[in-house]
Amino acid sequence: MQRRYIAPTVMLTAGAITIILNIVYKLELLASLKRLLLVLFIFYIIGKIAEKIIGKIADNQKRMEETHDSSQEESLTETVMESGEPQDSQEAKNEAGITED
Repeated sequence: MQRRYIAPTVMLTAGAITIILNIVYKLELLASLKRLLLVLFIFYIIGKIAEKIIGKIADNQKRMEETHDSSQEESLTETVMESGEPQDSQEAKNEAGITED
């Protein structure tokens, strides 16, 4: 789900629950509408706060993954560039002067 839909989803879910409870308890219309307006406002703010928190966590995680990937690439590049050692085990044995009998 995209982050921009978090606050409206939270708000509308809370509003639907409020309306259902108002109908079940048979509250009068004006009191019901005032309560609904208050609930919608409060839960919209809660949804926006949740959206910001989730956004920061997701961005931080993405940044950490990018840093981790780039550091792996750098260390791999440094290892390959620093080691002038042959990659093949046979070549390593030949340079070391080891002969097979």
